[in-house]
Amino acid sequence: EIAPKRVNVVSPGIIDTPMVALIGDDRNKHYQNVTKTHLIDRAGLPAEVASAIIFAIENDFITGTTIDVDGGWLVAQ
Repeated sequence: EIAPKRVNVVSPGIIDTPMVALIGDDRNKHYQNVTKTHLIDRAGLPAEVASAIIFAIENDFITGTTIDVDGGWLVAQ
């Protein structure tokens, strides 16, 4: 019944976007603190999130899953 509907989630971690600029002068300090908890020691890029979205859309056999684009944060917890 639900098989024709594909539902997937892309769950990004901290991504270097203009929104982060709202943090102000503490931006670098914030990044340093946050990325310490990631296996990949940096913030993600919008293109990396977009790539995961495209992958989920183009692969017809993926459904009912969450793709974590979080630099290994979830695994490190």
